Parts: sequence; structure tokens; C-alpha cells
Amino acid sequence: MVKCLTFFSLLAIVLAWHLQGAHGRGERHKRTIGGSSFSRGQFPFLVLLRATIVTRRVLGFLPINHYHMYCGGVLIDDQWLLSAAHCFSDVRAARRASNWEARMGTVRLRAGIRERLLDLVGRVTRIQDLRLWEVDVDRIVIHPEYNTTGLLTNDIALVKLSRRIPNRSLPYLISAVPLPSETDNSFPNLRSECITMGWGCTASGRGPSRQARRIQMPIRPSSTCAYHYGNISMNRRLCAGHTDGGIGVCQGDSGSPLVCRTTEGYKLAGLVSLTSRHRPESFPAVFVSVKEYLPWIRQVIDEE
Repeated sequence: MVKCLTFFSLLAIVLAWHLQGAHGRGERHKRTIGGSSFSRGQFPFLVLLRATIVTRRVLGFLPINHYHMYCGGVLIDDQWLLSAAHCFSDVRAARRASNWEARMGTVRLRAGIRERLLDLVGRVTRIQDLRLWEVDVDRIVIHPEYNTTGLLTNDIALVKLSRRIPNRSLPYLISAVPLPSETDNSFPNLRSECITMGWGCTASGRGPSRQARRIQMPIRPSSTCAYHYGNISMNRRLCAGHTDGGIGVCQGDSGSPLVCRTTEGYKLAGLVSLTSRHRPESFPAVFVSVKEYLPWIRQVIDEE
């Protein structure tokens, strides 16, 4: 009886903490590189990908030093994500799926004490929306024509999770993003209302943001990015962003989704691929056009 009372006392405290923390979380809008914060569940398809790269081991197997790599991703069904291929190719150890995990249903870069306690309560009580959804990566499939030397052409990868996500029972926290139509040549267009979101740095040269931010990203003519990036090929790519300074994606946003509003809600248009190394807030960004890769996406998933 004492143990039960202790647990339910802890449950009451943690739930009260959860409710208090949920109040006003969407009220704060801290500026980043032109971005603003948003509430958990507002973009339930957004995924944080984190790799743990071990740099030193004792006795050949016991890790004692490591660092983390971060990228964005987007859930497209209950076991598959899309992200940028260069997230998994820049560092040799990043190619191993076992080094990666995916976090869903959160806006925080790292889980704090409150999230860990809520996860414990959620596991015991089976209250799904209290859970901390951290899932290991089972497989990484990089596009076969990805080119690291040609300014990241075909910069797209599929990521398979080690288990299925109950997105149908948690649509307000975790759900797949609708994919574009392969035949809709009008999506997106220069009038589309598009945004991207992720954990990119808050200023050039800084580390990732502690909380995900969203940024309005107007679609630009392909010639705009071709001009800013030395006449690169914009084949199977999208250009979006600003050229007047103060707004842009940054390191850590790689693989994050570009979604555009339609009459049916947001649809996935692109994935963050590249931007200016030194002045990301003053250049539009180049995105992978997801619509151009739908046959490959379907083929990989169907083969599984």
C-alpha cells in the first residue's frame, strides 16, 4: 500500500507539472534566424535524428568519449522517414544505422527531467501521449545517385525505424505528413505558403537550437538559387527563402521538411539540402523536391 501511494503521489505531481508546463508553451516566440518557437504537436510529422559517434574506447569496446550529430527528418508512414543523404555520408560512422535514433512528438533537442518522468509515468499507466518516443534506426537507404562531389545532387535518404509508431492513436502528437502528387505540376508554386522547421543553429557558427523553430520560406524561381550558388543545376530541386538578411535555415536543419499549405492542409514539398556556409541568413536555401522522388520512395518501401 505504501508503494502504491508513493507512485500515485508521484503521478499527481508529474501530471500537475506536465499541465503547468503545457500552459503557455505556445505563447513564447523566441526569435532565431527569423524563426519562432512552436508547441509540441503542432507539426506532428517533424522528427529529430540524433547520432552518437564514439571517438574513444577502453579495451576496444567500452566507449568513454563521444559526440552527437543532429539532423531533421519527416515521418511519411508509421515506420519510414525522409531526410537528407548528406546527414549520413559526411562522417563514416554516420553511415551505420545503429548509431542513430529518432525522436518524435517533441520540440526539445534533449529530453529533460520532466520529459523523462512523464515517460516513466506513461509507460506504467499506458498513457501514450506522456511517452517519450525515442526509437532506434534499423536501416538507412541513401539514393543510389547521390553525389557528394556535385553540390549534393539527389540529396535524399529513407530511414527505417526499428519498430512501428502508433501514429494512428496519437495523431495530435505523431502523424505522417501527406506526400505531394506526382502529377501536380502546380505544387508548390510562387504563391504557395510554405514553412520549414527544425533544430538548426540560431545564428551562423553556433550549435543547434535547444528547441525547434519554424520559418516562413517563400518559394523562389529556380534561377534565384542558381545565381546565388554559382549556376548549380536546380534539376529535381526547389528554391525557397529570403535574400534580405536575418532569415534562413542553418546548420542542423539538414533533412528538415519544407511543407506548403493546400486546401487539405500542409503537404510535403521538400527537404533542406544546402545553404550558404557563412551567411545562411542572407541566402535562399536549396531543397530536394520530394515530388521528383516518389517512384524511388515507393520502390524502396514496397521492397521491404
